[in-house]
Amino acid sequence: MLRPLTTPGSPQLKSRSIIGNKEIAGAILAYNAEVESEQAAPPQTFSIRGLDGNFYGPVDLNTLRQWVQEGRVQRETLIRDQAGHEFLAGSWEALFPPMAPPRRGMPAWAIVLIILAILVPVGLLIGAALLFPVFAQAQNGAQMTRERGNLKFIGTAVLMYTADSDDVLPPDMSSARAAQPYLLPYTKDPAVFQPFNPKGGEFIGNPLLSGKSMSTINAPARTPMFYNSIPWPGDVANVLYLDGTVIKKKFSEVEDEAKQNPF
Repeated sequence: MLRPLTTPGSPQLKSRSIIGNKEIAGAILAYNAEVESEQAAPPQTFSIRGLDGNFYGPVDLNTLRQWVQEGRVQRETLIRDQAGHEFLAGSWEALFPPMAPPRRGMPAWAIVLIILAILVPVGLLIGAALLFPVFAQAQNGAQMTRERGNLKFIGTAVLMYTADSDDVLPPDMSSARAAQPYLLPYTKDPAVFQPFNPKGGEFIGNPLLSGKSMSTINAPARTPMFYNSIPWPGDVANVLYLDGTVIKKKFSEVEDEAKQNPF
C-alpha cells in the first residue's frame, strides 16, 4: 500500500529545501493523488455463466465463495472478471483449494490374495481331517493284505513240514514264533512270522495241535492254526486255517472257532 508523502509546508520538511521548489511540490501532489486513487479503487468483481449461457453478476469474491458452498458454482462453472478474462472456477485456488490426492484403497488382487491365504490353509486342514480316516483305512487294508500273504507262506511251510514228518504238526503250535524254529528252514525268512497290525500283538495258535497228526483233525478247513492276537481296526483279524486257507474275519468269530475241540 502506498503511503502519502508530506506536502510542502509540513513541519517534517525543512522550509529551506522545499519552499520555492515547484517541481518537488508538484511530484508530491501527483504521488498523493495516485495513493488516494488506489485507496478509493472499488474491489474487483466477477460474473458467472449460468446453464442458460447468460452471465450473471457482478459479485465480489466473498459472494463467489458463498455460492460455492451453496453449490451454485461448480468447478466447471465459467467465470469472467471485470477485465473480460474468462476461466473455469475449478482452476482458481481462491474458490477451490487444491485437494490432497485421494488415498488409494487396497487393490482387488491384494484382497483376493489375502482371502486365499486364509481360506487355502483352512481348506487343506478340513480336507486332511476328512481324508485322513480314508487314507488310514486304505493303508490298513494294504497292510492286512500283506499280512495274509505272510500267513499263507507260514501255512505252506507247515504243510511242507508235515510232509517231511509223517503228517505230524510241529511240536509247539501255541504261536507262530514258537513254531518258527521248525518252520524257518522252509520259509528262510524270519520276518514272515511278524504281523503288521498297527495295534501290535502276534500270531497266536492252538496249543492242542502241537505234535498232533493231521489225520486226527476233524475239520481242517474250520480249525484255526494261527491268527492275530489283537484285532485290527474294525474288530477283524487275519486267520490261517489248518488246510492252508487265509481269510479276514471277525475277531470274535475266530476266537469262538479257536475254542472248539479240533479232534
